[in-house]
Amino acid sequence: MPDPAYAKLRSSQTIALIESSPLNPVSWTTLADTVRGQNDPLSIKSLEIIIAGLKEIERVNEEAGKNKVPAPRLSGFSQSMFVRLAKAYNSPTLLKEVGLIYLRDLSLPETALQHFERSLMLGGPEKELRPLTEAAAVAVQRQIARLNGQEHAHSGITTAQHARPVATSIIRKTGKMLLPARFSQAETIKLPATTEEEQESARPLPATTAECLSAAEAAIKKGFLARAEALLLKADQRPGDKVDMWQAWTNLGQAAYEVNDTPLVEVAFKQALKYDPDEMASHFNAALGYHLNQKFEQAVAAYAKANELEPKHPKVWCNLGVLYFQMDAYEQAEAA
Repeated sequence: MPDPAYAKLRSSQTIALIESSPLNPVSWTTLADTVRGQNDPLSIKSLEIIIAGLKEIERVNEEAGKNKVPAPRLSGFSQSMFVRLAKAYNSPTLLKEVGLIYLRDLSLPETALQHFERSLMLGGPEKELRPLTEAAAVAVQRQIARLNGQEHAHSGITTAQHARPVATSIIRKTGKMLLPARFSQAETIKLPATTEEEQESARPLPATTAECLSAAEAAIKKGFLARAEALLLKADQRPGDKVDMWQAWTNLGQAAYEVNDTPLVEVAFKQALKYDPDEMASHFNAALGYHLNQKFEQAVAAYAKANELEPKHPKVWCNLGVLYFQMDAYEQAEAA
């Protein structure tokens, strides 16, 4: 067992070395050796993850040198996060912040993922960390796809198809529709295609707008969404009250979201937007439709309009954060 006073002195000397060169894995390895002497397996695991990340930075710098391209550089503030981490290497908050540096500044999503997962393991807030781990996992998949020649090496604004299920999952946790539909979610019956649905679809559409709206509401409650869309398109030919038309299309969009029919989500919310372009929820929902269908630039514009109408609404910025992660715009994602 090492003398406690000597161990403390050796640790303070190591911290001083890390302060002078916070990205040097050699000093961190010395710190890990000190911790091993104290038989602290919890801290050893954290330090192993940190050191592995620093070695990845070294590898990236070496590759940049071989290819004669500029190596990624960290700001003084980012480097100072590593110094703070050396003094509290089991801090969930600091591990999360350093993970963001790997994801945002260094394009090392696998290393970021390890830091986020370690932060979770140490009690970091799941509400914050789960979306980050999922976003990092998407970025890892995208890097693997590029290495295998399955995806072009660009931001993925139009081609990140594999991100769809992850995006849906994150959005479900952070920001769904702002205004609930008038019908109760518990009353909505989600059924596969049945004889009843087929018979319903074969029936002629009602003649009046009011009848179409009433029949559409009933179809949505039964889960007959294709029939509901046809009824609302017929109603659009001679629209009734704008509020009623907005609510009918919004109800359909929400029902489509619940069953993950993303094309219909976009169609329904775009139609609702036409009837109330001054409502923040209209633009938020339209943005959600674009977002789920990988139309990222249109989604950014629609979320921006929603923010213009009602600044700083948390659901807008939660979804924007997810969207920017998918676009590899990590600084904007962190800000959102």
